[in-house]
Amino acid sequence: MKLQSKKVAIMLSILAITAVGFTGCGFGDFSHKEKTQTEEKVTMVEMAYYLPVDDGRGVIRQTVTVPEKEANVTNALKKVLEIEQRNPYSVFPKNMKIESVTVKDHIATIHCNEALLNSVNSGALTEQLMLASLSNTAAQYEDIKGILFTVNGEPLLSLGKGYYDLNTPLAPMTQLIVE
Repeated sequence: MKLQSKKVAIMLSILAITAVGFTGCGFGDFSHKEKTQTEEKVTMVEMAYYLPVDDGRGVIRQTVTVPEKEANVTNALKKVLEIEQRNPYSVFPKNMKIESVTVKDHIATIHCNEALLNSVNSGALTEQLMLASLSNTAAQYEDIKGILFTVNGEPLLSLGKGYYDLNTPLAPMTQLIVE
């Protein structure tokens, strides 16, 4: 009988401890994990880029707020494509991608996929707006003075019908910036 009384007492004690634990009384608050990492303060900045104006007069400066570490030439150029390719009358080929951008001696080399070659049927205005968007966007970063292109690692010497010679770095086309 003493053994049975001890078993009942132990069971009641376990039940009482479990009940107290579930209600949160006296055993601390287990519902919140303590933060072990310090919160990093993120500085937001405006990242600028240039998009073609719908009437073809040139390009216009746009901005978007991004974390400071994301405000760079690669992300700005990718933003041009992201926004412009949503336009049904985009000057950029729909599947064009900027794979990466390298900067050396103040020249940005924009490494693109082969979709850039789909601009072979474009006219002079289309090429001009495409190049003005990219050259003016790039020129805002890292003291860039000109741009070059590669497609699948090979230098691109011209777009479409060759209205622009891309054999040498293309300077920013600031005369096409519409205020």
